Amino acid sequence: MSLWTLLVMLGGGCSLAFDTGQTQCASDADCAERGLGGTCVDEVCTEVASPATVGTGASGAATATTTTTSASSGGGAGGGGAGGDDTDNWRCLGEVDWPVPDTETFVTLKSTFRGVGGAPPPADLIYSFCATLDPTCEQPLVDETPMPEDGEVAIEVRAGTIGYFEITGPTLRPTMLFINRPADVDSGSNAAVTLVTEAIYEAIVTQADFTTDETRGTLLTITTDCDENPAPGARIESQDADAEATRFYFIGLVPGPNESVTDTGGLGGIFNFPAGDGLVESFVDADDRSIGKATFRIRPGWLSNVSIEPTPVD
Repeated sequence: MSLWTLLVMLGGGCSLAFDTGQTQCASDADCAERGLGGTCVDEVCTEVASPATVGTGASGAATATTTTTSASSGGGAGGGGAGGDDTDNWRCLGEVDWPVPDTETFVTLKSTFRGVGGAPPPADLIYSFCATLDPTCEQPLVDETPMPEDGEVAIEVRAGTIGYFEITGPTLRPTMLFINRPADVDSGSNAAVTLVTEAIYEAIVTQADFTTDETRGTLLTITTDCDENPAPGARIESQDADAEATRFYFIGLVPGPNESVTDTGGLGGIFNFPAGDGLVESFVDADDRSIGKATFRIRPGWLSNVSIEPTPVD
């Protein structure tokens, strides 16, 4: 495998700390010594994770729970789901219409952040929330605030706000979470984003024999269907990626740069994405229908999480 396993960003079940085809451990102590945690199973450090919710939201691998006080994101209420009829799962494409928010009101935006394997997030994290049009967050809408120990964040924003979270900390690989749908009482999501420490990031990159270009960053995506479920069979594309960037999709517990579509987790991304603003679009690979688009920003050395849900037609 030539790509660091961002799969630790999946909650639930057992997840490999990384999978390179090499011997990682002979005992649980080896996993602890290498900063990977988990237990040693068949010479591989394995996390036993608590279930985590994955659904519509930014990021991403990385996505976060983003809901308002009164409703969840508007794709429908259950129904077909990722395991149901494909056509039914995409029945809303071309007909999505987001309501116009009342910009004189305020709504509560809730986001959930987790550590590896669904554990509490790393200690001493700071988050802020910034307008999308403020690329360096010089005038945050929510000033730097200590992350709650349980990772549950709730902020008040004006309806119609489009913005992003910044999350930093002494041990954390810095992370952004982009919220593309304007904040409204009829918007939201139900996914959680896992925050990755620098130690885990470096261990995975080293073990995978992959070279990180620190002048670039990594885009993490989750594609969801009309029922807000993670979507298999989706293909992501970005004209802002160049020849040095590597697109990948999670296949089970392993991100594969040679895979062509998402599996049932709906997760993918682009490694070593050039710094700057970007646009990513997701397609139903079987018939090339556009699912939706999302904008994001890449900073050198940062992880950028974004959700791609069915969006209104331009």
